[in-house]
Amino acid sequence: MPYCANEKEFQSYLQSKNINVEFKRKRTTGEIEGISFNYDNISLKGSQIDRKFSYGNLKKEFEKNVEAEKIQGEKVPEQQESKPKMPPVGGVELTGGQWKTLRDGRFIYLENMNRRNVRSKFSAYVFLNDESDKVFFSKEHLYTFVNYGKYEMRLRDKILI
Repeated sequence: MPYCANEKEFQSYLQSKNINVEFKRKRTTGEIEGISFNYDNISLKGSQIDRKFSYGNLKKEFEKNVEAEKIQGEKVPEQQESKPKMPPVGGVELTGGQWKTLRDGRFIYLENMNRRNVRSKFSAYVFLNDESDKVFFSKEHLYTFVNYGKYEMRLRDKILI
């Protein structure tokens, strides 16, 4: 019965489990006053199974689920608003996936970034330092090996030195 907000949803949920549900209605008003379940030709009133399956208790659960949905619906916009916006890199807005790639220690290639204090564009490989608080750029592929003194190292490592 998880997340069922009314009798129809509950009935559909149980039918998907091959359990038939019948509601007993008041003769004068047609209002639902009871419930019975039928599974494999065995029929039981809700309260015969357990008191929590009486119609009155199920109705209370439906109401709780409706309230929980309302509260959850109100919280979702708050969570979206509090989500920090990622800063652009070189004037280019990055997707969440691109930021994740950078934070995972990998690199991305960005095109049409703005140069500082100059009105021209450039494209480059972009990566973060180990603390993930500073952005670095390289025109060459970062796994290219370069000489550094008597050592040979990846371009990325040389840039970070």
